[in-house]
Amino acid sequence: MQKYVVGFEIADARNLTTEDSQPCDPFVVVECCGKRYQTDTKEGKAMFVSWNEDNIWPDVELYPEEFESAYIEFTVYARNWFTRNYQIGKASLQLKSVNARTGHVYMKKSLPLRKEGETAATGMITLTVFCLKPGESAPQGEEVKEEGEAAEDLEDLSKAVLGASADTGDVGKSYHVLVNIYRAENLAKIGGYNPNPFVTVEFSGACVRTTPAYDVEQYTWNECARIPVQTPVYEDTILIKLWSGGSALTMTPDALLAQGLISFSELRNNSLPARWFCLYGWDTEEVPDVKQISKSGENIKPNFFKGKLLISGRVERLGADETMMPAGITTARSAVEPRNMQLALLADVYEVCGAAGRECQVQLAFGSSTKETKDWVSPGGLDKIATIEAHDRGGVVHDYGEDDKIFDVEEVTTFSFTQDQGRIDPILTMAPEEAKSQPLVMVNVYTRGVLSGKVRVGYAMRQLENFKKYEPGSPGRPRYIPLEPMPFNMHARIPGSVLMVIEHFTTDDVPRHNRRTVKPMVYIVRAYVFMARNIKVDTAGANLALRVACAGISKTTEPEFGQVRPMWMKPLELRVTLCSDHPKEPPTMEPITVTLLDSRTVLGVKADRDIGKTVCTYEYMRQKDNMGRWEPFRLKPQWVQLFGGNYGSVAMGEVLIGFELLHSKFRADLPAIHMWPVSEEEFNATKHFSKLKKATLHFSLYGLRDLIPMGGRSEEPLVNVRVKKFPWCWVTEETETAMPRYYSMNFKYEKLVEEGQEDNKDDHLHKWKTDALGQQGCRNFEFFQVEKVNVMLPDKEILQPFMAIRVLEKPLGPMELFHGTALHLKPFGDEGTLVGESRQSLNLLYPCTWYEGVTDGQPYSYQENRIKRGVDRASRACASRTLYQEESAEERAKGLQAEKETRRQQQLEYMKSLISMEEEKAEKIDSRAMPLELRPYRATYNPKGYLPEVKEPLRVREEHALNMERLNLGVTFRSSFGKRFGERSNKDSDGSTGLRLRGKLEHSKQVHVFQPDFWYHNAPLMRNADIVDLSDETAPDWNFMHDKVFGFVKCVFKLMDGWEDLPQGDDEACKLSLISRIALPWFQQLCA
Repeated sequence: MQKYVVGFEIADARNLTTEDSQPCDPFVVVECCGKRYQTDTKEGKAMFVSWNEDNIWPDVELYPEEFESAYIEFTVYARNWFTRNYQIGKASLQLKSVNARTGHVYMKKSLPLRKEGETAATGMITLTVFCLKPGESAPQGEEVKEEGEAAEDLEDLSKAVLGASADTGDVGKSYHVLVNIYRAENLAKIGGYNPNPFVTVEFSGACVRTTPAYDVEQYTWNECARIPVQTPVYEDTILIKLWSGGSALTMTPDALLAQGLISFSELRNNSLPARWFCLYGWDTEEVPDVKQISKSGENIKPNFFKGKLLISGRVERLGADETMMPAGITTARSAVEPRNMQLALLADVYEVCGAAGRECQVQLAFGSSTKETKDWVSPGGLDKIATIEAHDRGGVVHDYGEDDKIFDVEEVTTFSFTQDQGRIDPILTMAPEEAKSQPLVMVNVYTRGVLSGKVRVGYAMRQLENFKKYEPGSPGRPRYIPLEPMPFNMHARIPGSVLMVIEHFTTDDVPRHNRRTVKPMVYIVRAYVFMARNIKVDTAGANLALRVACAGISKTTEPEFGQVRPMWMKPLELRVTLCSDHPKEPPTMEPITVTLLDSRTVLGVKADRDIGKTVCTYEYMRQKDNMGRWEPFRLKPQWVQLFGGNYGSVAMGEVLIGFELLHSKFRADLPAIHMWPVSEEEFNATKHFSKLKKATLHFSLYGLRDLIPMGGRSEEPLVNVRVKKFPWCWVTEETETAMPRYYSMNFKYEKLVEEGQEDNKDDHLHKWKTDALGQQGCRNFEFFQVEKVNVMLPDKEILQPFMAIRVLEKPLGPMELFHGTALHLKPFGDEGTLVGESRQSLNLLYPCTWYEGVTDGQPYSYQENRIKRGVDRASRACASRTLYQEESAEERAKGLQAEKETRRQQQLEYMKSLISMEEEKAEKIDSRAMPLELRPYRATYNPKGYLPEVKEPLRVREEHALNMERLNLGVTFRSSFGKRFGERSNKDSDGSTGLRLRGKLEHSKQVHVFQPDFWYHNAPLMRNADIVDLSDETAPDWNFMHDKVFGFVKCVFKLMDGWEDLPQGDDEACKLSLISRIALPWFQQLCA
């Protein structure tokens, strides 16, 4: 659940129509998501009434799904002293539409007031409304008239809300929104009774309700909900809700069964044909109180089929002579229903892993049709650990080091099904041919115990198109399907999975063949664990490690203590037992569980605490081609989100991970890819993941802002800028002083600019104090310093190298621990107290020559698109995914074809190199009468020629050109500088100049306002925080994050290709660069 900010200002109302057409005492009631506000009452008003009242609700709590359909309503009443207040009319706005506007605001809009069910306007009300999502900035005072506002107010809402193209029209056109409600089927019972269904359609302040039905499982309405609309329209979402009517006798309210959203813009351009909408929710017996889960700030996925609804819709535009009808219900036109087909679902269950219970049963469901395995099965089956031990005794054993012998055996309960026990009777049903109208195929796993009854412990939901068609005589290969745990089972160490085959056919009387026989074999699953980021726990005291588990075997990395972004850079090799029908065929791969944990030991006993986890599916096994050569393998890791919390719905971090699967007997032939970047000279694409490239980091420090006071100390702070070295694992405690882990630059405050004069006030660097971040006496400093340092960065942007800007208090000198002794103490260490740090990513600032196809020998305009594609690839590579997505067979085949083509080209180049042709000699005088000495040097062709760096080529021009220059005819033959334009002038209608922008200038993306080459951002200084993306528009306003921000740093930086000469002297950056050049090869040999 998120907190939204909703604010409004009620300016005035005009032409109010009362029941007696006389002046009244009007007031306005504003309602939004349980919030209510009432204005003052104005007496004796009708033609014009002014309120000028405003209010802000900063804590409107909604789920993202609720926000899609939330409204703010303004209802104008006329006060009556002795009877109910008379409703003049009301206007409403959707919060989603308000938020989608430029600046997230509707500024001084006049909305028509209408009574429910009527089309005539009963007045006009002028409003300003804004709606902010978490982290968005409030609209500024200058936004009295938004740019492009007139275009957004036209009836073409798709431009304002959806960004789609649509036909445009004039303001004031009339429409009828027609939504046809045909029937509902397979409605789930509520408390053991059939529901009392009815449907409501809401849009543009109108709500239309169908005829209610009573105690039915299915019902046919054939009714059409008609809603009149007149442009301009300030909302876009048509809300359709399915209800179950309550009872006055039992005092039960109406219950919302499901709701759906339809875009008015899309419906106006393309009518919605009749289609089924499948409804999913929760079973009240399994999840009795969803609201209690919602209050905890988490949400759970719908996992129960609740029925389906057949609807269609269109928008009719009315002509000039047609009358706009009031909102209401009419008879629907007959429509062609989606075509149906006969469908039979066939399934065989092999095994269920990770389900806690005494007995197990598997259910297959398609809509409301369900079938189960015939028998309840007790735990038992293949002993996977014994299979691994037998494999070690029967074959050649290689020594892969001590790490290979350290692993954990997970206590996973396994239920194995024989063919008779696991065969599920066919589900024969009628299903729509259109995939969008089909219900999902559900697999439910139930367990029961001695004292406990039948309980669902996990489920999986898949599209029908994901399963193959049944082929008689050709058994399908079983696959593991990961199970989503039920809410009460979220904290299981290893989530459950089911090994089964699901196929579909047109009839259920097809002969069923025997299922495919599979045998246990030993395989190697390699998990390439790189690093983690955006961890949502306090990392200062955490011992972070990553556990990878598959087929009952798990391994854990060495913990990293106190790291905001832990880097393990290690492949974890798991020897697991998987089943396959042939050694050359891929096995039935079990899901891989990746868990981020805080590794702790209490009284000598491990007490690890899981932070977040994800379940990955990877099935590709490395194989040989027809020539007996191994298919090329390219490690492609992905950033995957880890989910935790009480119900597994909160993103707790992200991990960079990749996988590899191979048969155990080929383990020695296929060693793991080296994950740490290596030098360009050592890099081999088949052995290493990435290489290190030389770059120079230029850093310009403008100053510090709003540094919070630190315990009364007011010393000038120090600024340390450092970049972590990727090969830091080579560094040991003995050699850390000679080879530090960071490339570093240091800045300290000076009173004067470099070479400044004391008597010149312009040379003084200022420092002052401000009240900010909820504190008084915050310090500000001007630095105006520039430094550079030579660094080595990986060429793969997905590793996301970053720079840490650390602000520290100047360390105090040594203090005597005891008077008169030689014992001294430094209270804050050699480095000083950390005020805060800002981490900035470098992967989007790589030199453009690092991108594919970009060179410095061609102009920028010719390579601009390549550079943009390179930056876009870098951005997409670092984007996280909710689930690990394995490369598809088509993508893999395309990559293999490209690899084969590369090999072929290399072979051709090699063959050509073996053939040497005699190079002909150059003529003494060529066709331009140029002698050998005045032509370029060629080793064999023209050894007497000039070298470009020694001699300048002679410029020969036509005679007529020289004559024209002598005559001074204005003909220019030398390229001059191109045109240079200054900043665009911003003039208002009154002739005054000034910037008009939303938000802060340094964050503005309005090209017409400000277009500099670079500017100094205010980067927040925090503690134990990961990279902050200053270009993220959804980021919060750091000036109000008092508990997380300790000041700001204003800086700008860039990367240049290659190493540059650094200034000589005692500069720390120079020292580190020289040490890196000398010591790096030695440390590489040490690591090898």
